Amino acid sequence: MNAEKDTTLRPDLDPTFFLVPRSTNLSLGGLFETRKKFPPSYGMWLELPLRNGRHFWKTFFLYENHRILSEEISVIHRTHAGIRYSFLSEETFLFPSVFVGWERGLKDLIVFGIHLEIPKRQSIHLFGKTGENFRNVSFFLHSPFDQDLRLFLGVSRTWYDSHTEDQFTLGIGISWEKFSFSFFGNRIGEEETSLTGNFGVSNNRKDEFENISNSIATPEKVVSKDTTPYPNSSPTRRYTTLFISIQELLSAGFPLSSALKISQKSSQKEFFQFLNSLPKKEQTKVFALLKKKNPISRKK
Repeated sequence: MNAEKDTTLRPDLDPTFFLVPRSTNLSLGGLFETRKKFPPSYGMWLELPLRNGRHFWKTFFLYENHRILSEEISVIHRTHAGIRYSFLSEETFLFPSVFVGWERGLKDLIVFGIHLEIPKRQSIHLFGKTGENFRNVSFFLHSPFDQDLRLFLGVSRTWYDSHTEDQFTLGIGISWEKFSFSFFGNRIGEEETSLTGNFGVSNNRKDEFENISNSIATPEKVVSKDTTPYPNSSPTRRYTTLFISIQELLSAGFPLSSALKISQKSSQKEFFQFLNSLPKKEQTKVFALLKKKNPISRKK
């Protein structure tokens, strides 16, 4: 019985359990796993956030009550504790995160990885585990169809003792208000399959990651509060003269390439769409030039 158990029981937490929806809010939820010849397993997870300006830290705790034999109702208690760091910036198209943690179960394992997100397009999740006679590497792609629906595709390889095991995963994630649900179908080796999933709830519907993603993906909707003298009015109505010469832009410190692009925008819509795609520092310079060229509009 022990020999059979060693060849069929994975000694670590399933990699899909680490794919809980990222959020800057306090979140908690549950998880489950169903697998042939084994009773269902279940658990819970908790995320505690801490933000300091653009630096974001998050501690992550996970517990699984893993049942292995229906005849004996044997249970393995698996736990994970980790910390994740992210840098939030409105001036980049890529959100990088790194994390490290400690997993306890049949083996004590160090967990480490990176997460790269291109807002509204693609996320890459790469992490590994290492311990005594154990190695694991997992790679997942997150492809969002829209704000509330995403697809997961992943592969994982595990080396433990003298055994090597591959796992292929296809999953779907759904978000609604403060709630999230994810389900994964896993092909393990040549014959085994499993179904895993997690669900959770956040204490706040608004997510800072989502706000920043929207500001990058849809720049035409973004108007800086710091550079907008009349936040309740449209910038296209505020200024009647939008043309800025190349010489004026160069004198303000713009490189020639940017000066040419700004001066060539003929319509109000094109001008402000391009303006909102610039970094805040350059936006401030352009607004300062517009104020000089529109003194009447500035006094209204």
